[in-house]
Amino acid sequence: MKKILVCFLVTYLGLVTSGKSQNDPSFLTKVEIETDFNLIFMPIMIHGHSYTMILDTGAGFSVLDEEVAKALNLNIENVRIMERPGGEVRLGTIKNLNYSVGNHSAEMTIASANLAEGGFNDYIGRPCAGILGADFISKYAMEINYFEKLLSLYSPDTYKIDGNKKKLSLVDGMPIVKSSLHHKDQTIEGSWLIDTGSMMSLGVNESFFGSYLKNNVNTYESLAVGFGGSTSGKMYKLDGFDLLGNEFNHIIAGHAEDGINDASFDGVIGGELISRFTIAFNYATKEIHLKPNAKKDNPIRWDLIGMLLAQTDKGIEVLHVYKNSPADHAQIQKGDLIAFINGKRAEAIGLPKIWETFHTKEGLAIALIISKDGIMRCANVVLRDYFNEKAE
Repeated sequence: MKKILVCFLVTYLGLVTSGKSQNDPSFLTKVEIETDFNLIFMPIMIHGHSYTMILDTGAGFSVLDEEVAKALNLNIENVRIMERPGGEVRLGTIKNLNYSVGNHSAEMTIASANLAEGGFNDYIGRPCAGILGADFISKYAMEINYFEKLLSLYSPDTYKIDGNKKKLSLVDGMPIVKSSLHHKDQTIEGSWLIDTGSMMSLGVNESFFGSYLKNNVNTYESLAVGFGGSTSGKMYKLDGFDLLGNEFNHIIAGHAEDGINDASFDGVIGGELISRFTIAFNYATKEIHLKPNAKKDNPIRWDLIGMLLAQTDKGIEVLHVYKNSPADHAQIQKGDLIAFINGKRAEAIGLPKIWETFHTKEGLAIALIISKDGIMRCANVVLRDYFNEKAE
């Protein structure tokens, strides 16, 4: 299982606008999805109960929350402790899991893990029963429409992609494409993992960073999060990236300092870029198609306030503050609690909506009430693109 930077966090490709109709013989089902944090939250029925799971093309296998498995009285076998990003994770195996997506039903074997131990749901601030990775995704061809928030499943044996198809390769069941990164006087061709389980635009291998970027970027200390907990990371701005013929400028990229170093690929392409397309792919034929949507030319962002948040049992808690950001200038610190935002209780707004506001509303004045050790104070910030400035 890959590392998630909260720069990448943990981890839908969509119905092509000119996509196939439900009369297509390969069509199986279509469902509405949610796309908080540039992730894909997919509705799924498990043994007759409704849940939401993240569709993650960058995950080598699927994981069901251990607490969900226990609530459904599912048998967990082969329990073992494994090293994962951020620490150790207890994994098990659940056989013959019955699931339904829309009106399509099937069965699979899935791993189990205690997601609460690593704070998984804290970082997304909403219930999530787990992750659907390569073992699930490989069963289908998919069309994912981020803009209209629709996901369609097709039979991979008979599905044919419309439009200009590109080739992809598979590494451990995960999709890899050839693309190029541009920075300073360098154009670097590489192999990149299409990762719907990443929030950000681009995550690079630590070794790739050391070879090509280390001496050419201003870095910001950041935070990386895995199933086992968190670890340190770096973020920085790059000049450009070519994703299968689609050019992007001023890319926010990052890496975890003990993160992805798989020699099979150079980094991951995450939701900040992927969500600007309707995507169709079929692992059986190793083909992918990207159709730009209305978000294609929007500014590429990490955030505009400069802090990473989690919805913990204490409230909306600050996990990290970026140097020279609006949050830093307002003297917000790690461990502070965001009590109110523009007069509204932060917990009532919810982490997904807070993230959306702090991610997209450049120039917006925000009045915060900060709590620490029972003491309240005011902090006023104006959202801005602080990544244009040098971190110190």
